[in-house]
Amino acid sequence: LAEGVGPAQLGVGLRGGGEGLAHAVRATAAKRPGDVWVALDLANAFGRLDRAAALAAADAKVPTLGAHARLFLQRRSRYRFVRADGGAQWLFADEGTEQGDPLGPVYLSLALAPCTQALRETLTGRLRERGWDAAAAEDAVAVYAYLDDLVVRCPPELAAGVAQAAQE
Repeated sequence: LAEGVGPAQLGVGLRGGGEGLAHAVRATAAKRPGDVWVALDLANAFGRLDRAAALAAADAKVPTLGAHARLFLQRRSRYRFVRADGGAQWLFADEGTEQGDPLGPVYLSLALAPCTQALRETLTGRLRERGWDAAAAEDAVAVYAYLDDLVVRCPPELAAGVAQAAQE
């Protein structure tokens, strides 16, 4: 599971991930005081999860989750909404995780792993375009995730473009 969600994800597959993230930030900030930290919260990430991407990632990275993933991610979710006047209607969802699914964070993290890797590659690529050598560029950028919250460390010249790069 830890391999499937990738090295950036500290919210799934790792005990004490929140503390690990806090420690990584403190330790790295002390060693690289000139770097900038950018925090991103993916809006409605659980509700907007691409189910096909999560299912493909589960099948590829954690095959033992395949049956559960297919049960909950390949069907339309149906919720009954009861209004104050007693009337009711059905609401449907074709994206996102099931409300209350304990594996929802796992599916989100599996689907998000290629995105966090791509963000890191984009940012290091921008440094390479500015003349940085490969090793220095790799060392200058870090992307951490705690479920749908991202923390990016980078040189100041990249900070203004981090949010846009995350959306690409």
